[in-house]
Amino acid sequence: MSKSYENKTFMNVIWPIIKPCFDENSWRVKYTLVANIGDIVASTGKENTKKMILPYYAKFLVDNEYELKNIAAKNIRVIVKYLESDDIINKIVPIIKSIVSDEHAYVRASLASS
Repeated sequence: MSKSYENKTFMNVIWPIIKPCFDENSWRVKYTLVANIGDIVASTGKENTKKMILPYYAKFLVDNEYELKNIAAKNIRVIVKYLESDDIINKIVPIIKSIVSDEHAYVRASLASS
């Protein structure tokens, strides 16, 4: 996935395929999504990233599974490229504030490296 698809193509073809992965209970599946978030958001475009991907990504940043939270914190710089400043300030920054004091040093370090 390297090019941005038209909204209609994304909604009718791509999203029905990847949405179940975002809803998956397995943290490993979600980990793989987050590890590849750059390719995913590049293909979804800004508007779909905001509407469809951001709500899931915000949940991944506060997930109980620290490995998932770790990779999400590490890749935060990738997803913010596809968000408007209002979304970053209102939806991402409050989560970052909580990650700064996360109990897992790896999560804090990933955020710092991002």
